[in-house]
Amino acid sequence: MYYNVKNEKIYYMSAEAENVPLNIFLAGITLPNPNYIISHNSSSNDEFDRYQFEYVTGGIGYITIDGKTTTVKEGDFFFLNKSCPRIFYADAKEPWEKMFITVNGPLVDGLVAAYRMDAPLIVSHTDVSKNFLQILKLLEKGHESPLEACEGTAVELLKIIQKISRGKQFGAEQNVVCRAEHIKNYIDQNIYRKFTLNELSDYFFLSKTQIIRIFNEKYKMSPMQYAIARRIALATYYLSKSNISVSGLADMLAFSDSKHFCKTFKKYVNKTPREYRKSNFEVQEKTMEGLQRSINK
Repeated sequence: MYYNVKNEKIYYMSAEAENVPLNIFLAGITLPNPNYIISHNSSSNDEFDRYQFEYVTGGIGYITIDGKTTTVKEGDFFFLNKSCPRIFYADAKEPWEKMFITVNGPLVDGLVAAYRMDAPLIVSHTDVSKNFLQILKLLEKGHESPLEACEGTAVELLKIIQKISRGKQFGAEQNVVCRAEHIKNYIDQNIYRKFTLNELSDYFFLSKTQIIRIFNEKYKMSPMQYAIARRIALATYYLSKSNISVSGLADMLAFSDSKHFCKTFKKYVNKTPREYRKSNFEVQEKTMEGLQRSINK
């Protein structure tokens, strides 16, 4: 381990090897440095043909590709594709701190292609800190057991790519409205089973606080409030259009029991499920009687 001129703590450094599935060139931690800047272009020799996986643990940084600059900050992961000219640098007042690994090879090529990570830049507010820490731990002792270090790093990179692939709609290019719609779609697709805020957090790789904030900005309610309102709306439909029992509806719509269902239903509709069904039945009867009289005239 050593420190380079960019104020980076280098855990691993190696030259390119031939006929290996994964080449690991450099891995370490970038410490705050207001003068930090890296430029990769076609004249950067072999560096231009390498992938960058980075996770920001503090401060602010910028990535410029094709004249467009993206801001990244604490909690952001970013992936820089190979053969893509770019400049990335630290904010002068709040220079970033980040973990990074530089790699290439047929194994990474295959993973990038399989998970369709073909954009020049992917930014995602996804917590992959544990994966990076595990990579650095492996590589710090990599010269003692290079095969174990390489295999372990490949596993952690796969985990990172899988997380980013599942959550990449939450990259910097997506706005809060789009994020909220993805969460809403997930709720709608799982409305007939019980799920928790923890499940949403795990699925979208966002904290529970982020999930609530993103959803509330779009729909003015929390995800779980929306789920309850959606279930009550479905309950009114089934009470009007079917003979499903109240207990059957409670079970079908993932309420804990009939008592909980009835209490929640009355809170929203101001009637019990049975009262709602009866009043709706009476309205239907009157409508049918009116239609029958019209036919008989």
